[in-house]
Amino acid sequence: MKIILTKDIPKIGKKNEIKEVADGYALNFVIPRGLGVKATEAGIQKVQSMKGAMETEKKMQDELLTKSLSDLSAITVTISEKTNEKGHLFAGIDTTRLAKEIEATTGMAFDPDTIEIEKPIKQTGNFIVTVSVKGKKGKVKVVVEALKN
Repeated sequence: MKIILTKDIPKIGKKNEIKEVADGYALNFVIPRGLGVKATEAGIQKVQSMKGAMETEKKMQDELLTKSLSDLSAITVTISEKTNEKGHLFAGIDTTRLAKEIEATTGMAFDPDTIEIEKPIKQTGNFIVTVSVKGKKGKVKVVVEALKN
């Protein structure tokens, strides 16, 4: 029997997929529990149109992500911190802090896990930080300066 899944079922399929399952399984387990419905022509067409819309939306999101990451290269994030007389920071700047500063400057929120630095920044200067999201990369210039008293 062909069914349209309304929820994910392990080892069977994901929501909105059309699957062929045994009649007894469909009639005694899937349909009574609301995990799927019997596939009709109208239902199949609806699922296919939803999939097309979802693919279009995903493509638009990928294009927007690519544009946002490329726009990062034109942006400079400035961070002022307390330093000693040699220009070393008292507290290092980690990915969490960088994510907050990038969001404050650009309005674009990035997860700290997407920001790539070898180790926390512990001195003043100019740094290039890589942001990697879904296999796409962007670079942002970070300027760390001494806090003026």
